[in-house]
Order: sequence, then structure tokens, then C-alpha cells
Amino acid sequence: MQVDNLQATLLSRPADAGIRDQPATAPAARRPAGAMTVMVAECVADLATHLDAWQELADDAMESNPFYEPWLLRPAMETLGRKTRFLFAFVYETVPGGYGGFNRLCGFFPMEIVPGIQAVPMRVLRLWKHIHCFLCAPLVRTGRSRETLSALLEWAATDAKADAVDFSYVSGDGPFQQLLVEYANQSGSLSCQTGSFTRALWRRRAQDVETYLEAILSGGVRKEYRRQYRRLQELGTLEFRSADANADLDQWLGTFLRLECSGWKAREGTAIALDDDQRRFVEEAARGGWSRGQVKPYGLFLDDRPLAMLLCFQSAAGLFAFKIAYDEAFAKFSPGVQMTLDLLAGMHKDASIGWLDSCAMPDHPMINRLLSDRRIVQSLLLSTGTWRGDLLVSGYPMARWTRRVMRSARRRLFRSRQPADETLGIASGAA
Repeated sequence: MQVDNLQATLLSRPADAGIRDQPATAPAARRPAGAMTVMVAECVADLATHLDAWQELADDAMESNPFYEPWLLRPAMETLGRKTRFLFAFVYETVPGGYGGFNRLCGFFPMEIVPGIQAVPMRVLRLWKHIHCFLCAPLVRTGRSRETLSALLEWAATDAKADAVDFSYVSGDGPFQQLLVEYANQSGSLSCQTGSFTRALWRRRAQDVETYLEAILSGGVRKEYRRQYRRLQELGTLEFRSADANADLDQWLGTFLRLECSGWKAREGTAIALDDDQRRFVEEAARGGWSRGQVKPYGLFLDDRPLAMLLCFQSAAGLFAFKIAYDEAFAKFSPGVQMTLDLLAGMHKDASIGWLDSCAMPDHPMINRLLSDRRIVQSLLLSTGTWRGDLLVSGYPMARWTRRVMRSARRRLFRSRQPADETLGIASGAA
């Protein structure tokens, strides 16, 4: 396998020269068929020449991920990543055909440079995750995944001078995670899992929504949800809506952001509208995805008043429940639950939707009850073969165990030094 990183050479050439600035269909002369070429982008401007190939890869990737598609990632870089040191790696393959063949994009890995992991100073590349990114699976072409990953890791070791690559926030049961494990086993590269959790997921089954709900909710819970729905209907015209192509997206976004900013998120300072960069990111990303049919707004309305709203991103057959908001004045009617139940009914009827990722925190009390499946999200640290990388990966489990033991010891020491009346104050008051 041939791996060429032409970054330094190409940066010294005119803007219209060199393979770095070629479209994916440009001739690939003097490189043998099957050769892998890693090209690097470090800012938004560097991404322009890759856009068509990038989107084509996203539509044909072994694991779909809208958070790494151009319409969603570029606004994130411009608004949320201004202080991040990027190294976005595009892995191109030379494919036979015509004079010299042509370049086909086989992998896209958006990386950031971090100075170390767990206070260990060394150069590490990590899949970029911003505050509103809920999956970091890179885009890799089906059928060329092993060669693409090999090229990426060889570039990381030789040209990027990285000691390790942190593949964080990827699907623990997805094809890319399987590729990582197989590669580490076959190549002998040292690796370790640095994190893992699950979150709620709905996956299509051969059943209708009534059968689905009967299997996951007790009769008493279903009866209570139906009672709440009837009480809402008594207050006016209750309607579940999904915005179509003729809807006014800007108006919908404005309503959504105001609704989100009217409740607990505003009180805790986490509402999107309170931060200019986050608001710009959501607005620009939604407009870009809307033009491609990948932004799906949903809402439950009472006489045109929004009770609950949901913004989803679609990629292939999957939906990501990006953000949800509800009117706390109607909390006793569980408006978020009612909207989700309507959405579930619609998804069971729509054969084009295969699954819904909640994007929720682990053990979320509401959504875990309504979505019965789980998505495993894992992080894997892979050494590039340097002694520092091997040392980091080998010692990580022991270092994590040591920190856990030390935190536990500090807590015990702190409690032992508290006055007796202070440590027993809650119990005494309760009595």
C-alpha cells in the first residue's frame, strides 16, 4: 500500500496546482491503482475542494453519521471550533479508469490535536466532538475500510507524528468499531477501551405501534398517557405536525428556540438561544440540512401553540433526535411524552425510517421508558506504534483504576474528618 501525504509540498504551490486542490474526479497520474493518498485540511477554507467527494462518501459510508457531513460539520467548525487545532484527514484512493485513473474519497476523519490524555504529555489525535455532536463515527467507504484505516493510521504515525489516535464516541456495536477491533487484532497494535455507555434507541420491528407499546409499558402507564392526551384535547385543537418542504423553516426555528429558552434550560444557562455561537450553528446547520431533506422538525400544538417540539437530523434510514423542548406550563400533561408517542406512531407507519437515536444522556428517565433498544457508545484508544503511544495505551487501565481508588480514599478521608453533628445532621433532622 502506498500512502502519500502531500501537505507540505502542496502548500507551497499555487492554489490551482497539485492534488490537494483537485476534485475527486481529477486524473490521478503516476500513482498506481489502489494507492491511498492522505490529504489534510486545517480550516474551513481548506474543505472547499473536497465538498462534492465528501458528500458522496457520506451518502455511501459504511456507517452513516450526519454530524460529520458537510452541511452539519462546516457550521460547527465556523461557530464552535474556532479555538480547536484541526487536522481533517481525507483518504483518497486511485481508481483505474481513463488516463491515469481518478481519485475517489474513501475516508474522512475530522481530528483535533490534543496535548495528551489523562495528564500524560504526548501528541494525540482525537475525533472531533463539539458540544452538539452526538456521534463521532468517521465516514469510511464500504469495501475499502481496512485499507482506508491502515492509510489513516500510517499517516498519523509518520506525518502527523501522533503517538496515539483516540477514536471516541463511536457506535460500540457499529461496523466502524468492529473494524477498529479487527485491525488492532490483526496488526498487533495496542488498544484499550477508555469509555462506554448506552443511550435509548428505537429500532424498527415487525409490529405496529400498539403492540410495541404493550411490550414496553404497563397497562396503567398507557392508561395514564391516554388520559393526559384526552385532557389536552378538551382544551382545544390538538395536532401533531411534521414540517414539509413548503414550511417556513426560519419561523419554525424561531418558535423552537423561544420554546427551549422558556424553561429549565434557560434557568440553567444551557438554552441554545442564550449563546450566539450555538444559535448560529443550529440555524446554519438546519438551513443546510433542510435544503437536502435531512432536517426533520416535529411538534405537538394546541390551537397553534407549541406544547413540545423536536428537531431531528436524518442520515440514510436513521433519525437523530437532536434537540427537544416543551412548554412547562403544560407539564402535568407530559407534552414531551405525548409528542414522542405520536412520533413513534408515525415512524411505525413510515418504512423509510429504520431507527431513531435519542441522543439522550444515559439512563434518561423519560426516553429510556419509551425507546426500548439501546445504542452502545464507546471510545477506543489506539497506539500508532511509538513507545510513548504503547506506554499510554498499556498503562491507561491501571492509571484509571489508580485514580478511582484515590478519589474513593479522599472521600473517605473527608467524611472521617467531619464533626459528628455535621455528618449526622440530615438523619437527625429527618427524625
